[in-house]
Amino acid sequence: MVCGAQISLGLQKTLVLEVAGITGTFFLAFSYDTPVITSTAPFNIPASAGSLTVITLQGTNFGSADVSPSAYIGLTPCASTKWISTTTTTCNPTPGIGAQVDVNVLLQDTAAGQYVGGVHEGFTYDTPVITMISTHNGPTAGGSTLTLSGTNFGMYDASAAQQAIIAGNYCNATQWVSNTAISCTVPPGVGVMRHVGMLVQKMSVQWLRCSPMMAQS
Repeated sequence: MVCGAQISLGLQKTLVLEVAGITGTFFLAFSYDTPVITSTAPFNIPASAGSLTVITLQGTNFGSADVSPSAYIGLTPCASTKWISTTTTTCNPTPGIGAQVDVNVLLQDTAAGQYVGGVHEGFTYDTPVITMISTHNGPTAGGSTLTLSGTNFGMYDASAAQQAIIAGNYCNATQWVSNTAISCTVPPGVGVMRHVGMLVQKMSVQWLRCSPMMAQS
């Protein structure tokens, strides 16, 4: 006997067969496939992008309209998720940082609970860019304050995920100010035309952008 299953979702469904008024039951016999994301468009956005941005997720097994799926970028839920079809869902993201971030769609099955599927390392926030530094020299003992200006530093303070670097050395302290400004307490060093960089780390991915700096020798 062949059964053509309807479009639906869920895990460990019970199969019931009725023949001439007599029924047979097979418990926890059938599960629908978990969601699969095959593409995201766009696949990268600025760190400051918010809920007015729309990311389209293409794939399969997104379920029917009444399941209210939830999309996630990394561990952060989209500000809103809209089901379009069993192959298309849209996400209005929240600001974030990181490269090669997982994207997932979570479906809620009232009988079997939540289940999720997506794409590994399928999305990236734009890399930080340094456009200006507040001073081009400082004492070799360090301790002075340097402000890095640019973009894509993140819309929130992510502590260890945001680090300023001078000549390959971490600043003694890095203080997030805004998406366009980071403050660095300069480490000790010598030399001229030293590189100043910004490292944003999230989900084991690192970015580095450099621009020249002079330190007193």
